[in-house]
Amino acid sequence: MVTWLGQPVADSVYERIVDSVGKLKQRGVIPGLGLLLVGNNPASEVYVRMKGKACEKFGIASKTIKLPENATEQDVTSAIHQLNRDPEIHGFIVQLPLPKHLPERKLLDCIDPNKDADCLTAVNIGRLVLGESHMLPCTPAGILSLLEFYGAPISGKHIVIIGRSQIVGRPLSILLSLKGIDATVTIAHSKTPNLRQLLSIADGVVAAIGVPEFLPTSHCKPGSWVVDVGVNRVPDSNSKGYKLTGDTKN
Repeated sequence: MVTWLGQPVADSVYERIVDSVGKLKQRGVIPGLGLLLVGNNPASEVYVRMKGKACEKFGIASKTIKLPENATEQDVTSAIHQLNRDPEIHGFIVQLPLPKHLPERKLLDCIDPNKDADCLTAVNIGRLVLGESHMLPCTPAGILSLLEFYGAPISGKHIVIIGRSQIVGRPLSILLSLKGIDATVTIAHSKTPNLRQLLSIADGVVAAIGVPEFLPTSHCKPGSWVVDVGVNRVPDSNSKGYKLTGDTKN
C-alpha cells in the first residue's frame, strides 16, 4: 500500500493560483468566492474557515454568509439569491450537509449553474455525467490532481470509493470512469457486505465516508494506494478539546 501527502500537491496548485489571480487582476478583475454556512456542523465550520484563509492568502475576495441552525428554507433561498446577484462573487459554495429540516436538493438547484463552484446543481451534475462540464466538483478534482501529481496508475485499474455522498463519492466515481481517465470504479459504503474482499483486490482506494478511522489500511491490497479525504472532529484531551482525524487508520 502506498500513501501520499497532500501538501506537495497543494503547493503546485498554489503556484498556478497565484499566476491565474495575478493575470485576472491585471485585467481589473478581483476573483470572488462566496461561502454559505448554515448551522453549527463542526467539520463544515473547519472547511469554511480553511477556504476563507486560502482566499485571503491568494488575494481572492471572499464573502461568508452564516445562518443559524434553525434557518428557514426562505432564509437560505434568500442568501443563495443574494450570492447569485452579487457581481463581486464569481462562484460560491453552499457548505454541506445542511440541517436536516431543509430541502437540500431544492436549495442547491437555486444556485446559478454559472456560479456553482462545487458542481452541485442538477444542471452541472448532468454535464459532468455527459463529460461536458466546464467545472469540476472541488474535492473530486483535488483527488484527481493528487493522483496525477504522484503518477498513480488509473486507466484500467479497479478503484474502490468508500462513501456515496454527492460531494465526493458519486461525482468522483463519474469523473474517474469518464473516457480518457478509464478507471473501473466500485462505490462502497457502510452497508456493503463484502467490503474487506473488495479492498483486497482494489488497485486504489478513496476513503470518503466521514467516519473516524473507519478503514484499517491493513485491509487493503499490498501495493495499492489509499487517499483519505475524511475530516472528522473527535474529542481529545488537548487544549481545544478535540482533534481532526481521517477515515483511515494504520
